[in-house]
Amino acid sequence: MKKIFITLIIILIFNVVTLFGQNKKGYAFLTTIKAPNFIKNSSNKENKNSIVRAMILSESNKFLVATYGRSSSILAFYEIGSFKKICSLRLTGVLELNNSYFSNNDSLFYLKCERYSSEYKKINVYTKRYRKINCNKTPRGCVVEEVTLNKIKFYTKDKKYYIMRSKKNRNDILVYEKYE
Repeated sequence: MKKIFITLIIILIFNVVTLFGQNKKGYAFLTTIKAPNFIKNSSNKENKNSIVRAMILSESNKFLVATYGRSSSILAFYEIGSFKKICSLRLTGVLELNNSYFSNNDSLFYLKCERYSSEYKKINVYTKRYRKINCNKTPRGCVVEEVTLNKIKFYTKDKKYYIMRSKKNRNDILVYEKYE
């Protein structure tokens, strides 16, 4: 009985330390964004083992875009504020969020397909339709790409939200809201 009690106390302390370890000073936990198409007891190992690979914000601070996956990827769009999923797409190949961007009042998203390719996927966020296009048909044209690390934690432009990949479950995105 004494061993069970001590074990429960240790588990409780570990969970509290983990919870406080993910907090950001000046921000309070708001919500957890679960990976789309993720089923906990699924036999599909691809869904089980997928993690948040990268995240970006639209220039207008309207959308959060996240990629999940391993061999095939899931691209998901979330609305900033409500953090509800707008749409998600399952795509093959490497997705380069660092060199991707929005245009046309954030309704079109130009997704860089492969690191050394000149192709983009032009995605309509609201209809989920996409097609491959060459870089010279994008609003920015064919520009020299910056090689950067994928972002897995950042602030929104107005510093109202702090968004990060969970350390405990790398499928989840944690959102913190600034408190006064």
